[in-house]
Amino acid sequence: MKNSFLLLSSLLVLALASSAQAASTVSYAIEPIIGYDRVQKLAPTAHVKNRLIYGARARAGIPLVSLEAEFTRGQDTESYPEQDLSILDRDDKLKLGIVSSYRLSTLVRFNLRLGGQAKRSHHEETQAGVTTVTDTGPTYRPYAGVGLSSRLGRNFDLSGGVTVVFNDFPRMAANEYQTTLGFNVSFP
Repeated sequence: MKNSFLLLSSLLVLALASSAQAASTVSYAIEPIIGYDRVQKLAPTAHVKNRLIYGARARAGIPLVSLEAEFTRGQDTESYPEQDLSILDRDDKLKLGIVSSYRLSTLVRFNLRLGGQAKRSHHEETQAGVTTVTDTGPTYRPYAGVGLSSRLGRNFDLSGGVTVVFNDFPRMAANEYQTTLGFNVSFP
């Protein structure tokens, strides 16, 4: 609780300090998100599976402090014909937080992200015609991330980044690492 209050107070001070910037720098952006995730699965046997994640992120504010909201969905299926087993996994994630941007050059911008994530999961196994469904969530976790964006035109950017969701802090082994690649469209 004390850490949350300290974090909230720090963010408020940062937001107030940034309000000295001209109001004309307020911008809005929408980014489609495409991410590639490599997942270690243990059921029914240990194996690696690849997952495509898609969604969108919206941002509003000034470069020093902007608010963001992001929704992503990841879905994959696995089939084991020799065991008459099929598995469907789906994760829905909603992130709410702040972003701070720093322009490194006229074409490149560096971003820092901080906030909270809500996650809901759906797991479905069908074996020999019998389906077992497990729904979990929502669970709430903090996240932090870094990213770069490169200007491709007046209102278009290409962006990529890495976000860490802290599932069991301070043990870093249980964290979830999300990589993203997106195309931004900005509205001045």
